[in-house]
Amino acid sequence: MTFGLRNVGATFQRCMQKCLLKQLGRNAHVYVDDIVVKTKKRSTLLEDLKETFENLCRFQIKLNPEKCMFGVPVGQLLGFLVSEGGIECNPVKIKAIERMEVPTRLRDVQQFTVCLASIGRFISRLGEKALPLYQLLKKTTHFEWNDKADEAFLQLKKMLTTPTVLAAPAAKEPMCLYIAANSQMVSTVMVVERKEDSGVLPV
Repeated sequence: MTFGLRNVGATFQRCMQKCLLKQLGRNAHVYVDDIVVKTKKRSTLLEDLKETFENLCRFQIKLNPEKCMFGVPVGQLLGFLVSEGGIECNPVKIKAIERMEVPTRLRDVQQFTVCLASIGRFISRLGEKALPLYQLLKKTTHFEWNDKADEAFLQLKKMLTTPTVLAAPAAKEPMCLYIAANSQMVSTVMVVERKEDSGVLPV
């Protein structure tokens, strides 16, 4: 399919959904050209893969062997690490942020906040913790790094050394929505309560 056309992504997504229609939500997920075949038991993996290959062949869709992984407990999907335990932030993204020096200009702050936004779901109350940095972005005429911004910058980098793992909710599993608000910010988080995992887990 030719890339660059406006509706290519949506068209390709519809094609893949039609191809794997009977598998979606049961043993497969697809996002454009990323396909994940999942199984609860190792004994059924070959059957699930066989079903997937048959559907792909029916639509004459070919796979690149170099980009395929089979029988792995953890896989990379859309820039995140997905496993039975949940969704984790990609260590490559975390290391890129950890290597960033203290901003000396507005563009550095913009770059840092953009990187944070891409993994924001793994940082509790990001908007509140990064507020001093966001306030600097409003001052486009004169950039001045201050103590509050420096504290926020270092705190956020430290938090990334132990990033949160997001739980994968089970079908029909009850979820709770928590809201925290102050005069400047509103934060929300969806969680599941599991006794076997010692409490509340963010989704």
